[in-house]
Amino acid sequence: MRGGQRGRQAEPELLSEAVNHAVVCTRSYPAHARAHARGSAEDVGPAEAGTGSRMNEPSARRRRTTYVVLMGACVVLVVLAWNVVRLWSVPAAVAMSVLAAPLPPLAVILANRGRMGG
Repeated sequence: MRGGQRGRQAEPELLSEAVNHAVVCTRSYPAHARAHARGSAEDVGPAEAGTGSRMNEPSARRRRTTYVVLMGACVVLVVLAWNVVRLWSVPAAVAMSVLAAPLPPLAVILANRGRMGG
C-alpha cells in the first residue's frame, strides 16, 4: 500500500469521529454547542455547559427527592391498601391502588424533567 491510500482510509474515521463529537456535545452540553456555533466554545466550561444551568430547571438533588417521595408514596399506598385497608373495605383498597397506579410514571416524568436540554 502506498501512503496516499492510507490517507484515504483514515478520512472516513476522522469524519465519523467529528460527527460523533458534534452529536455528543450537542446533546450533552447544549450551551457548549451554542458557544461553539458562535466560535467561542473555549469560554464555556463543563460547569456552564451542563443542563442544570437554566434557572427554571430543578437541581439533580431535587429531582431525585421528588422521585423518591412519589415512589415511596406509591409503595405505602399499595402496601397499606392490601395489608390493612382491605380488611375493612375492599373498595377503599381498590381506590387506593387506583390512586397509586399513576404515581410511578409521574415520578419518572418529574425526575427526568430538565435533562438533555429539553
